[in-house]
Order: sequence, then C-alpha cells, then structure tokens
Amino acid sequence: YLITHARKLDWVSMGCVFLLLAISLLMLYGMAKNNSSFYQYFQKQAYFIITGACAVFLLSFLNYKILLHRKTLVWLYVVGVVLLIAVLFLGTQVRGSRAWFQVLGFNIQPVEFVKIIVILLLAKFFAYRHIESYRFYNLLVSGLYVLLPTALVLIQPDFGSAMVIFLIWFGL
Repeated sequence: YLITHARKLDWVSMGCVFLLLAISLLMLYGMAKNNSSFYQYFQKQAYFIITGACAVFLLSFLNYKILLHRKTLVWLYVVGVVLLIAVLFLGTQVRGSRAWFQVLGFNIQPVEFVKIIVILLLAKFFAYRHIESYRFYNLLVSGLYVLLPTALVLIQPDFGSAMVIFLIWFGL
C-alpha cells in the first residue's frame, strides 16, 4: 500500500519544495557559522522542516473528500470559532496581540487554520449556489459566515488576518 501511495505523489513539486527548504537551511547555517546567535534559528527551522514533512506525509493518506461533507465543514467551523474565542482568554500575548497558543515551546495562531476552514466552507456554500451567487441573500449568508471569525480576530487585535479573511470572502 505504501509503494502504491508513494507512486501517486507529485514528486516534482515535492522535490522543488524540499530544494527550497534545503536552500533555506544552508542560508541559516551560513549565517550561524558567522554569528552563533543565528544557530537557534537554524535549529528551529530544521525542526519545523522535519515536523512539516512528517505532517505532509501523514496528511497525504487522508481522504480529502471528507472535507466536502457539509457537516464536517460546519463542525470544523465551530471548532475554529471556539479556538478563536479560547485564544482571547488562554492565549499568550505577543507584540500587543493575544492571538497565539503556546504549544511545546512554539506559538500557534488558530486564525491560520480558520482561514483554510473559511475557504472550504465558502467554496462549498457557493458551489451549490453558483447560478444564484449574485443574489443578496447568498451574499448576506456568506458574509455572516465570515463576520464572526473576522470580529473575533479584530478583538485580538490582528487587523492583517481579519483583512485576509474578509478578502477571502470578497474574492470568492
């Protein structure tokens, strides 16, 4: 099964990505060679590359079609909104914005997951209403999907991420 799965992967794209990652590590290593304070960035980048590669490998086994079910998308949306609410109370403050969770020494920003969830949810919403997407009702309902996460992100305050969520809605 692993060999069959490996044959289906896009090795050209993955090779390009890993080439860019290797170049970034070489750049950081070169900077760390001249200035030892950069060594921590080299280590952190290497850790993220290894963790990300493992995540990509594991997620490649996921059947993405489960994300097309409306119930799954609504559930993910609710989880995303709950995370945005939780970060307001439990998150760590970085540069005046309470938008991150500290997990294993790393900061994770839930709004990045919410952006992907909003894209999937709006794509599903408009896929069934593509002929009538110009109607005010459809624009209003889709705007309400975006309003709650955008408002929660503005409370953090993170105007840049709120603008990205708004532009995702505006673009779709």
